[in-house]
Amino acid sequence: TCITGDGYAMGYEAGAELMNMEFEQMFIATAYPAITMAPYPIWGLHPRVLNAQGQEFIQNYLPRGVTIDECMDRKMTHGPFSTRDVSKYIDIAMVKETKAGRANEHNAFYLEVPDKVRRNPDLLFPEFGDWYAYRGVDFSKDYVEINVAHQCSNGGFRIDENGQTTLSGLYAVGESATGPYGADRLGGAMMTSCQVFGARAGRHAASTAKTRGTPGIDKDLLASKLEGILRLKGGKGGQKPGEVKKVLQKKAWENLLVVRSKENLNEILQEIERIISDVRPGLCIENGRDLVAALELKNLLLVGKVVAHAALKRTESRGSHYREDFPERDDSGWTQAVRIRKVDGRMQLDTLKVDERWKADEAELGWWG
Repeated sequence: TCITGDGYAMGYEAGAELMNMEFEQMFIATAYPAITMAPYPIWGLHPRVLNAQGQEFIQNYLPRGVTIDECMDRKMTHGPFSTRDVSKYIDIAMVKETKAGRANEHNAFYLEVPDKVRRNPDLLFPEFGDWYAYRGVDFSKDYVEINVAHQCSNGGFRIDENGQTTLSGLYAVGESATGPYGADRLGGAMMTSCQVFGARAGRHAASTAKTRGTPGIDKDLLASKLEGILRLKGGKGGQKPGEVKKVLQKKAWENLLVVRSKENLNEILQEIERIISDVRPGLCIENGRDLVAALELKNLLLVGKVVAHAALKRTESRGSHYREDFPERDDSGWTQAVRIRKVDGRMQLDTLKVDERWKADEAELGWWG
């Protein structure tokens, strides 16, 4: 199964605080026959990108004074989507062109493979050649199909120096935790966080467990959870949960991934509420796979609400969070984090200062940015 926010959902329901959930990490990826990250170096050769009609389109979305070559030169050195530099216009163009109905049947665009890469695909990415071949992506052909794809989250549970969340005894590391990188995370940096905080959390959890007895099980809570699963299991409705997941994911891709505004964030929230109230109670559950998909759908709906509300709260653009209606970074009002928690059964959002000493310091994001 794919990652469906299960850890975020479980911890949130238990009372742990989430933070920075509006910040995601997105890349240009191959879209067919498999979704896998497109190699950064190819942008340095300034390939043409065509829509389903065979037309170049990125230039239609560039502001005055910005060129396609400039955007591609930046994309070559900075893979993830970021509002920090002009490479963002490539991702924005792809999302808008897709919503305008000009992507192909695979929801993709055609990246024209430069001649030198077609003749020798290992030229730009020798260490990844076997991987692309395994995934069925062939850079010896005239085109590969690409679009924007979600990679991971820069937000997660608020943790301390030992990886412990705000809920005593619950630990989070890696993608489940709010990392130390803020709105712009360098590619691959979470690997070191996993190693550092994984070790620290493991040691701290083991030490703490020695001083605590075995926690009791709330039998009433367990019974209510099992009852909910059994209700799902008997579903005889008209839609499979996997079908509903695809509808939700398409809406989220269009309205929550790259180009955000008050209007489209409210649109995805309305769709989430529609699924919760009208669709989810009447799902068709025929086997164990359907049941797992239904439980994942429940978590996706909750995490979608968390991300959308956090994105609505942050009325600026920063890092990977792009608000079309607030396109500039606002250090006077937004040098603070958005915190999300469950209070008295309801979702509550507020802001907090993580570091009172922080000040803006422009820096080069680097090759693996």
